[in-house]
Amino acid sequence: MPVVKGVSIATSLMALVVLSGSASAQTVARVPLASPLAVMPGAARAVLVTGFNPSAGPNGEPFFGFLARSGGGAARIEALGFSSRPFDVSADPTSVADPSVAFSRCPVQVVRDQPGCSIFTVRAGREQPVPALVTQTPELAEDRLPAIYGGAVAFARFGVGTAPAVLMHRPTETRPLGRVPGGPAGVGQAGPTGLALRGPRLAYVWRWNPRPRAVRFSLRIHDLRRHRTRTLVTLEDSSHSLLGPAWDGSSLVFARRAGDAVRWWRYAPSSGRVSTARAPRAMSSFAVGRSSWYTLSVPRGTTCSTQRLCSVTERRAPRFQRSSLAEMRAG
Repeated sequence: MPVVKGVSIATSLMALVVLSGSASAQTVARVPLASPLAVMPGAARAVLVTGFNPSAGPNGEPFFGFLARSGGGAARIEALGFSSRPFDVSADPTSVADPSVAFSRCPVQVVRDQPGCSIFTVRAGREQPVPALVTQTPELAEDRLPAIYGGAVAFARFGVGTAPAVLMHRPTETRPLGRVPGGPAGVGQAGPTGLALRGPRLAYVWRWNPRPRAVRFSLRIHDLRRHRTRTLVTLEDSSHSLLGPAWDGSSLVFARRAGDAVRWWRYAPSSGRVSTARAPRAMSSFAVGRSSWYTLSVPRGTTCSTQRLCSVTERRAPRFQRSSLAEMRAG
């Protein structure tokens, strides 16, 4: 288990979820990069986002850690070991008593025949690599974008060259990994930009290039029991993009961005009900919590940096209005 300045990941997670705070919209962190967000389960509101420490690696080199903040607590770097790139992180909404997360970690120094980016889980205070991943060399694969639910883990394996990424799923710690169908290959490297897992449903946004300089996004739901995949939305406009997805209870939430204009969409697979709400301008990532949602915004044409920090905002859950599947697909 990695320890940074005497703080273990298990201790960090347990301390994190006992904090509390107000429900008003507020900036909870400022970060130097646009990174994924995750909300810890439970009554307390806690958000995890990648932070950057410029001089705290094992040999003084820069590294990424977790910037954790909950309610009225102060933002701080938590211990998840050193990584040369931002963490992808997912929190298990079913693990209220024992916080459980899955995350990717990349080596600070890439060494041949040593693991590249790999997926790790923390459950019941123990950090473990997902089996059969740590033997992968950097040239063969990078495992990123984990999603965790009830102990099951899904993630994306990115290879080299133009081969499309491969979606992987492990139902339990004792079951082997299996492949999940992805989206179109196109030209160049295709793959997911986000995954969300809930029970037998794995949702993902797939990005590919049907031809050079043309970009497409599609939102898909794969039924892991029936082995069926349904495409909900496909964007034909290269200037539009899809954000997410995330599960809000049994409903799937994603966002559609056109320039700086963004809208949330919510879809219930069991009933087919669709609703929509206005999202913050320039939103680039979000996380759904029990009572609070978190957003990170990056205006078009700008980037986050140590000189230009981007804000992570905690806000009340949006008010959705009834819509239709046709309107959701049209945007």
